[in-house]
Amino acid sequence: MSYYGAGKVAIETFLQTYNNNHHGGVAILRPSNIYGPGQPYYQGFGVIRTMFKHIREGTTMEIWGDGSAIRDYLYIDDLVDACLSIADTRTCDYNVFNVGSGIGYSLNTLIEQVETASGTTFRKVYRRTRATDVSSIILDSTKIANFSGWQPLVSLEAGLEATWKWISANE
Repeated sequence: MSYYGAGKVAIETFLQTYNNNHHGGVAILRPSNIYGPGQPYYQGFGVIRTMFKHIREGTTMEIWGDGSAIRDYLYIDDLVDACLSIADTRTCDYNVFNVGSGIGYSLNTLIEQVETASGTTFRKVYRRTRATDVSSIILDSTKIANFSGWQPLVSLEAGLEATWKWISANE
């Protein structure tokens, strides 16, 4: 539905073709929304990092839609563990794995969790939903769990607290 999504499909097709032509061990990991300590701020990327930036700066954040959109958020350490679990398998088969927490949170719930982690409320303004916005994305990570035994370990609450602590100490 977007140029970003089309780009992801294109690179996966390229990697599958490479794998087929070179008998290489290509594994594609499709992570959900990654966040955590060390994440730099880039406008338009990383809603959690963006929320914390608005809290730190006292600025207003635009929320597209009514805040009911549901997403799956994954702490960076869990993504690293997923990558290592696949690297440790040394498979030669082409595989695609979803890597997410498997838990969906509405944007409004995420806002509440971010405000709890920071101890601060922030200003937000709701805008009309964009045509490319999807109402719900929750990843099913059963395949990677069955393949390598990987499971996410860090709860959203614990991850947000660690992220806020890092941002507070480093900005």
